[in-house]
Order: sequence, then C-alpha cells, then structure tokens
Amino acid sequence: QAEAVAGLVQIAEVHLAAQDPPGALPYALSASLHASGRCCHDLTAAKCGALVSHCWHLMSPGHTLEVLQMMQDVSPLLLSEGGLQEASWARQLLAESLLDSTSAWGPECVSEQLRAVATPVVELLQGAVEGFCKLEAWQKAGQAAYILAHVYHSLGQTDQRDAAAAQFAFFEEQAHHQF
Repeated sequence: QAEAVAGLVQIAEVHLAAQDPPGALPYALSASLHASGRCCHDLTAAKCGALVSHCWHLMSPGHTLEVLQMMQDVSPLLLSEGGLQEASWARQLLAESLLDSTSAWGPECVSEQLRAVATPVVELLQGAVEGFCKLEAWQKAGQAAYILAHVYHSLGQTDQRDAAAAQFAFFEEQAHHQF
C-alpha cells in the first residue's frame, strides 16, 4: 500500500505542477487517508498532510486558519525527520500559512498581526531559501525569496527587500539555465 500512496502523491504533484489544485486535492486526500493507516511511516503521513494543506491553501483563501493548523500539526515531523527537501518545503508552506493568517500584508497597510509573525516568517523563509539552494532547486528558492522580498517590503525594510529581490533574480536566472 505504500507504493499506492507514492503513486497518489505523484499524481497530485503533477496536478499542482500544472497549476490545477482542484485536480490535485482528491489524490492528496486519498494519499493522506491511506498513509494514516498502518502501512506507512508517520513521516509519509505528514508529507501527505502537508500536500493536502498546500492544495487547500491554493484553493481556499477563506480557510487560512484551518490551513495554518494543518501545517502546524505536520511541520514538526517534517522538520525533524524529513530530508532537506521536505524540511525546506515545510518551512515555506508554514511561512505562507502564517502570512495568510494575518488580515493584511502589503505596503499600504502593515497590520499588527503581520508584525507579530514577521520574525518567524522571515526565519522560515530564509531557512527555505537556504535549503532549496543546497538542493539546487532554484525555482523553489526563487519562490521563497520572492515571498521574503514582499514581506520585507510590507515591513518597510528596503535594504532587506532589495537583497531578497536580488536573490530572487539570481535564482530565476539559475533556474532558466538549469533547463
């Protein structure tokens, strides 16, 4: 049954790569259901839970607190027992979930909620960038740097914003040359 879970995860990931979260969700849910049984390690179940959370995040902006709770549930295991790829992915998803849980973040309005989560969000995103760089996953590193630049911009930290934006541009160039 572990092979079936891996296959379901792969199909969900293909749908996500095609920017089709509604198509990915049934496969992610099915993988999560099967992984929560006896056949799979807890880490596999956590990966599937994060995949469901990611699909839900992309599809349902109105359910940010539920997505945040799901990520808070699975992140400790992914960070402690997952490999570098899983840990980096978990850091980015958790940071995005924390950001989405704030009522507003943008240059026009810096909410107190954003200020409250800014430090952990920045640390999570920096960790994701570092991990993706070690993996030479340039596109993913670029996504994390892009979000980091927006956070710094929202906080009015222009020097850090510019550095993160420069990282993003570098990672995009590396990703372009990778293919």
